[in-house]
Amino acid sequence: GIKFSLYSAETGGTALWEETQTLSLNGGFYSTHIGKVMPLQTSVFDSGTVFLELSVRAQGDADFRAMTPRQRVGSVAYALNARSVSGGAVNASSISVNNVQVFDSQGRLTAAAGYTAGPGISIDSTSRSISLNSSGCTNGQVLAVNGTSWSCVTPGSNYTAGQGLTVDNTARTIALSTSGCSNGQVLQFNGTSWACGTISGGAGGTVTSVTGTAPISVTTGTTTPVISVAVGTAAGTVAAGNDSRFGNATSLQGRPVSNTGPSANQVLAWNGSAWAPAAPPSGGSAGTGGLVANFEFEEAAGNTFNDTSGLSNNATFTSGLTAGAVGHTGVGANFSGGVATVAMGNTIPDSPQVFVEAWIWPQSVSMTGQGVIAAKQGAWSFRYRTGPSVSDLDFMVTTRASSPTCTITTTGAAIPTTTWSHVAAYYDGLSIAITINGTISATAACAKGSLASTAGQPLTLGGAAVGERYLGFLDSLRVRSFAQIPASAVRHVYTQWGVSACTNGGSTLLSGIAAKNHYTHSDSTPECLPTNQATGPAPTAAATNGGNLLYDMHLAGTWPGPGTLPPNNPKVRCALCGVNKPYCTQVNAITCPAGFVTQYTGYLYSNHYTSHGGSSPICLDTTNFDRTAPTTPDNQGYVYPVYSYSTTLATAQAVQHVRCSICCVP
Repeated sequence: GIKFSLYSAETGGTALWEETQTLSLNGGFYSTHIGKVMPLQTSVFDSGTVFLELSVRAQGDADFRAMTPRQRVGSVAYALNARSVSGGAVNASSISVNNVQVFDSQGRLTAAAGYTAGPGISIDSTSRSISLNSSGCTNGQVLAVNGTSWSCVTPGSNYTAGQGLTVDNTARTIALSTSGCSNGQVLQFNGTSWACGTISGGAGGTVTSVTGTAPISVTTGTTTPVISVAVGTAAGTVAAGNDSRFGNATSLQGRPVSNTGPSANQVLAWNGSAWAPAAPPSGGSAGTGGLVANFEFEEAAGNTFNDTSGLSNNATFTSGLTAGAVGHTGVGANFSGGVATVAMGNTIPDSPQVFVEAWIWPQSVSMTGQGVIAAKQGAWSFRYRTGPSVSDLDFMVTTRASSPTCTITTTGAAIPTTTWSHVAAYYDGLSIAITINGTISATAACAKGSLASTAGQPLTLGGAAVGERYLGFLDSLRVRSFAQIPASAVRHVYTQWGVSACTNGGSTLLSGIAAKNHYTHSDSTPECLPTNQATGPAPTAAATNGGNLLYDMHLAGTWPGPGTLPPNNPKVRCALCGVNKPYCTQVNAITCPAGFVTQYTGYLYSNHYTSHGGSSPICLDTTNFDRTAPTTPDNQGYVYPVYSYSTTLATAQAVQHVRCSICCVP
């Protein structure tokens, strides 16, 4: 084998590279390429002159024997071309010229390369950035190419534009102008540039033909056209602004229109013979809980009053009354002894309830007895009663119960005979009532179920079939098949604590003393016990140990109310109050929420917090507190003021009294 080794010195040293090859000799000669076994790196030659040493190991020898001397490795003649680069890539970490670095390791020109630029351009030799600046330029100059290089240039009057355009060489703006254009011309593109041009057909254009379709007609349509509109009442014409038909229509959908002027809030409704002003319908559809009869009495003449409920059950009369009389809205009917009747066989349906209302103006004539305002034969009758010092109403219903009738009568209603009054009566299956001008004037329990079945029976206005004639004016009489209870009939009951009589419009239903359990026992909700109720039998001896005893309630603790403090431990009076309002509630605030009215305000009171249980807090009226109640302690049924004990609840201090109010829906 032959070992090839490269050294940096002619003798000694450590081999830079070596490899061993097994070669055959031919007459003592061999041929090979070094680097076949161990790849030869170019870095071996970076140290300068390199020497090749050959070592031979003969067959049977254990070691290689070096052949001396080592041979210097030289270059072939063509390799001298490496001193320069021609047409090839250069891979170098940097490039220097005459020992001056020109390109750095990132391939960038160094500052030593020397940068120059024309006016208006500066070069930062450190960051090698190029930027525009004003150096070498005067105010108003711009950077421009002068044909060879960029330089500072002063704008001159070297801008031009076509016809209709002007150039401001100082401000360098282009604008449209009338220069070079004739009157009526416009700026047009002529295929090459924008120029002044004339609209085809002349400056103003020419209309060659004008036509029209009836009711519009045209004359001299090709020269100076005149356009006309046909005005008239025939087909194919239009109505002028002063056409009387606009203010006095005589028909609508081919039906006559009444010439009666409407009143406020009335609508146009079909009354069976004409379109006429009427009150808006209400309550729902006919026969399904809505109007089943509606008479507005807007007829100016004749002997028929039209039913506008949708069922068209018109009422007719012969004598004893007059249409077109004074009305509450529009005109009304004057009853002077006659009666209008919706005849047998009408389509007024059965209904379990009834609501009847009307505007009445009784006449001050010598009339005594009862005058029927309206009556449904066999079901109900609403009457006006008069006599010496009497001017009242009564209402009677007939039901399907075994004891079928209920009747109520107002007392001292004093219905005036000098103006209109709104009267109504209703039956809802549980109660019967009469209202005058929206206020309940009489009511009674009448739990008798549905009205009697009277489908098809006559309905009479202003009297009954035999007598009971109403004398006076009548208007807007309506009958509904459900009990439309007025708001004034809805009543709410609440307890006012601390007073013996209700305040702020509440009517006192009961006056008493507040009572509850002993404060050290398991507690109870306060009760308002009347002081005048009959006592029951005395308990037996055995019962005294098992009863749930109630004691008079007394005040204790700090008094937060205004004015003089009450005596020690006064009893708490109470009153059960009623108001004609649909809903009342207690709120723990000084003022009631929006949409509510205040019945009274006070302070919360309940048991001492260390006692057993604890009662529901009551809203005590300290402003109107009744101080006349006895003050002697009675079995310690105490209540104390309620405090808030949290900085998140209190507004000024950690502990303060809690205010309260009783609030009702208006």
